[in-house]
Amino acid sequence: MLHKRAISHYHEPKSLPLGEASRDVPHAKQHGSFWLHDPFGYLFSPLLVGLGLAVLKLEFFFLPAFHFPGAPFFFIILLVAYVWGLGPALLTVALCGLALDFFYFPATFTFRFDIITAKSFAQMLPFVVVGSLISIITVQRETVHKRVAAAEYEQYKRASELEATFEAIADSVLIFDDEGNIRRSNKAARQLFSLAETFPLAERAAHFAVCDEQGTPLLFEQLPITRVLKGEVLTGTEAADVQALGAQGQKVQISVTGAPIYAVDGRLSGAVVVLRDVTTRRQLEKRTHHALGALLTMAETLVQRDTAHEESQVTSITATQETVTRLVKMAHKTLGCMHASITLVDDAGVLQPAVYIGFSAEQERNAQRIGQSLKESNAYASVIKRLQLNEVFVLDATIPPFNIWAEVGVSHPLLVPIALNEQLIGVLSLDYGDIDYDYDTDEIALAQATGRLIALVIERDRLERQRTEAHANEVSLREANRRMDDFLGIASHELRTPLTAMKGYIQVADIKLTRFMAQPPCVSDELVGAFEALQHLFQKADAQAELLNRLVNDLVDVSRIHTNKLRLNLAACDLVEVVSNAVQEQRQMAISHTISLQLPGNGVHVFADADRIGQVVTNYLTNALKYSATTAAVAVRLSVEGNAARVEVSDKGPGLASEQMVHLWERFYQVPGIMVQSGSSVGLGIGLYICETIVSSHGGAVGVHSTPGQGSTFWFTLPLYEEAG
Repeated sequence: MLHKRAISHYHEPKSLPLGEASRDVPHAKQHGSFWLHDPFGYLFSPLLVGLGLAVLKLEFFFLPAFHFPGAPFFFIILLVAYVWGLGPALLTVALCGLALDFFYFPATFTFRFDIITAKSFAQMLPFVVVGSLISIITVQRETVHKRVAAAEYEQYKRASELEATFEAIADSVLIFDDEGNIRRSNKAARQLFSLAETFPLAERAAHFAVCDEQGTPLLFEQLPITRVLKGEVLTGTEAADVQALGAQGQKVQISVTGAPIYAVDGRLSGAVVVLRDVTTRRQLEKRTHHALGALLTMAETLVQRDTAHEESQVTSITATQETVTRLVKMAHKTLGCMHASITLVDDAGVLQPAVYIGFSAEQERNAQRIGQSLKESNAYASVIKRLQLNEVFVLDATIPPFNIWAEVGVSHPLLVPIALNEQLIGVLSLDYGDIDYDYDTDEIALAQATGRLIALVIERDRLERQRTEAHANEVSLREANRRMDDFLGIASHELRTPLTAMKGYIQVADIKLTRFMAQPPCVSDELVGAFEALQHLFQKADAQAELLNRLVNDLVDVSRIHTNKLRLNLAACDLVEVVSNAVQEQRQMAISHTISLQLPGNGVHVFADADRIGQVVTNYLTNALKYSATTAAVAVRLSVEGNAARVEVSDKGPGLASEQMVHLWERFYQVPGIMVQSGSSVGLGIGLYICETIVSSHGGAVGVHSTPGQGSTFWFTLPLYEEAG
C-alpha cells in the first residue's frame, strides 16, 4: 500500500530515473506549502542559527559541564536539509561554523570579534565536514525516499488503470491458480456466474452443469480450464464451445478461450480464461438457419405438385389442413417460441381456429372455447380492426377480457396478420408462455416475413385448387408461377433486413475491437491473445453473413430469370482479366486452399457481361473448394478452342455418378450423399442453374466431366469476339 506521506508529497508524480541528480528530484517544497521553497530556506537559515545560539547559551547557563556545543547546530542542519534541501543546508553549515568560531572557540565566552586563525580553522573544520556530510546524506536519503514514493505511486496508478480495464471488459475474465481455484474475476464474470461459493474445480463444474454444444456433460479432463491448466492454449479455431448454467439458473452458451500462466522458473502457476456469452448470437444463427430451411421448404411447396392435394377438396378454410399445419410448425421452429397457432378466415368471413402447435390436447380445447367466448366482446372487435389495418402488435392477455387466456398459459402473444391484397385472411399468433417476453425488432420483422410468406403459400394453395377445379388450364399455371416469383422476391427482401443488421453489428464490433487493440498496451499478452481470438470469431461470423447474403442474391436471380428480368450488360471484355479477378478473390477468401491458374499468353476477347461471367467462375470455384480437402489443389484453366473460349475448373473431390450429372443443372437440385469438405454446407441447389442460364444467354454452353472418387471438371464456353477492322 502506498505510504500516506508519499501520497501527500506527490499529487501527480512522474517516473524518476535512478541516476538523476538531486536537484532534479521533486521535493516536498515543489508540491507542498508555499513557505517550503528554496528562498525561504535561505531566509530561515540565519534565524535558525540564531535560535541555536540561544539554545547553546542556555546549555552553558544550565549545563556548564556540557562539552558538545555543536549538537544544537547539527540538529538545525539536519532540519534545514530535510525541509529545504542541499543549498540552504550548506549555508546553514557555514553560518553555524562561523557562529561556533565567533562565540565558542575563544577561551572565554565573550561577544567579541576574533580573526579566524589556523587553530580556530582546524577546530571548526570537523564540524563543517560533519555538517556537510549530514546535509548531503539527509538530502540523498530524502531523494531516494521520494523516488521510491514516486515509483510506488506510479505502480499504484498503473494497478488502478489495469483494475479499471479488467473490470470494464465486456467478456467474463477469470484468473485461476495452478489448482483451478479462482484468484480473480471481473464484473462480467460475477454477473454471468454466481462465484460467492468456493469449492473444488470438479464440484464447480458439476454445480454449473458444464456440457458440450450437444448437451452432453463434460468429463473433468475435458473441461476447458482443465485443458488450459495442462498447458493447452485455446484460441482461434481451438476455442471451446460449451453450455453452462448462469447465475439465475438459465442455460447460457459460452465460447471459451484461455492460456496458461507460467512463473519465472517456467513452472505453470495458473491460467487466464476468457468466457464470451454467445447465447444470443447462437440463437440468431440458429434462427437464420431455420429461416433459410423454411424458405427452402416454402419454395418446394410452391414448385412441387402434390397429387394427393390436387385430388382433395377443402370447403371450410382457405387451405388444406396438411399445408397449414406444415406452415405453422415451420414458424414455431423458426422463431423458437413456446406456442404457435393460425386462425383463418372461413367462407363467411369469420376467423376459425386451424392449427395449434405447442399446446396439449386439453389446452387446445380450452383455446377454442376461449376464442369462441371472446368473439362477441368489443375488445375482440378492436383487435380484429387493428389486424385488418395490417398492424403487428403484442396483446396484453393479462387484463380483462383477455386474461382468460391464462388457462392455456398465454400472457403476451405476438399477433401477426396474414393478409393478401390488403385483405385479412388469417392471424399468426406466437407466444413464449406465461412470461412477459420482450420481442425485439428482428423477431418482429421475421414474424412479419413469415406471415407474408404464409399468405403467399396459402394463396398458392388456393390457386392450385382453382387450377384443379378448372382442369389446370394454362392461365392458372402462369399465375401460380408469378406468385412463386413474387414469393421469392419478397422472401429475399424480407431476409435482407435482419441480415443487413447482423452484418452491421458484427462489423461495428470488429472495428471497435481493432481500435482498442491499436491503443498503447494496457493489458497482458494473454488478454491480447484473447482479444485477437474474439476478432477472429467476428471475422468468421461476418463471412457466414456474407454467405447468407449470396444465397439471398441467388434467390433474386432465380426470380429474375423466371420473370425474364435478368438483364445483361454486354460489352467487349478480356476473359483473362475476368477469370484472374475471380481466382484472386477466392484465393483471399480461401487462404487454406491452393488454386492454380493457367492462362493463354494473349488476351481472350469476348462480348459478354463481365460481372455475370465472373459470377459463373466464382460459383464453379466455390463448389470446387467446398467439396475438396484443404490439401487438394483446385485448378483453373482458360484456353481457346477454335472460335470459342473455354474455362475449366477442376477439383479432387468425390466426383459424380452419371445419373447425378443428368439433373445437375436443374433448379433446387442437390446431389445426395456428398459430404462438404470445407466451408459452409448451406445451399439451395440453384447456383449451377443460374450459371447455365447466364452462359446460355451469352450463346455458350456448360458441362461437366466427372468420375466417382477422382474429382470433377466443370467447364463452360463462350464465342470469341473480334472487333471489326
